[in-house]
Amino acid sequence: MPTGHHRATLPVARSGEDALTTAIGLARAAGSLVRDASLGPRSYERKGRIDFVTAADRASEALIVAGLAEAFPGHAVLSEESHADTPWADGDLWVVDPLDGTRNFTAGVPLYCVTLAYVRDGTPLLGVTYDPNRDWCLAGGRGLGLTANGRAVGATAAPDLASSLVVVDLGHDDDRAAATLDRMRGLWPGVQGYRVVGSAALGLAWAAAGLCDLMVHGSVWPWDIAAALAMVPAGGGVLLDADGAPATLASRSVVAGAPQAALDFLATRSG
Repeated sequence: MPTGHHRATLPVARSGEDALTTAIGLARAAGSLVRDASLGPRSYERKGRIDFVTAADRASEALIVAGLAEAFPGHAVLSEESHADTPWADGDLWVVDPLDGTRNFTAGVPLYCVTLAYVRDGTPLLGVTYDPNRDWCLAGGRGLGLTANGRAVGATAAPDLASSLVVVDLGHDDDRAAATLDRMRGLWPGVQGYRVVGSAALGLAWAAAGLCDLMVHGSVWPWDIAAALAMVPAGGGVLLDADGAPATLASRSVVAGAPQAALDFLATRSG
């Protein structure tokens, strides 16, 4: 259970709400906007071969950024679409992905999410990931525990890689994606199965909450993983980089979920 001491270390919004409550409210409001937008035309612009941006991305980001400015004046924002170059190592910072899984969104596939995290001096302290299609809100962080729609959840206790259901995602870097596919092919049949979600943040949330045993991704960005960096450990899981060290906002390749299964996965690395 969260303690008053831990909550006292987190910022309080101008409204008097604690930071986690404020973050949940913003994620849910932005998610509702995105879900409503999915019912109309889903036109997009290309940022890369498979990297898209839509009006829903921008509207969701604007809602969240405005809400954070009102609640926490003076806090910086790092967000994928309009604040992607904000330094993250020092001070009070919110890291936002207003629509993770944009390619799914444009295709009408209901696997995408809104995610945001509060970071102090480079360390994510709380995170929220909201799936508007399932009305599923995962929230938690250091000293806060981990809940899904208010119910305590956590990573699985998969005893090894062979027992694990693995979510794997590819990202926008073709070479890294090819390497990930080669790695997964080399592991087969040493896992229970693979699932491809198409949203790094949603897959990491699934690993944090025990909806899969592991999530593996070879090409993440700070806005993909900031919330998970706070939430996965809060649910008893691990989030590690390719070298087996605790992941940070600078990590590009990560594995998250059941501790022993994650270690087994890293031990299979060739070379």
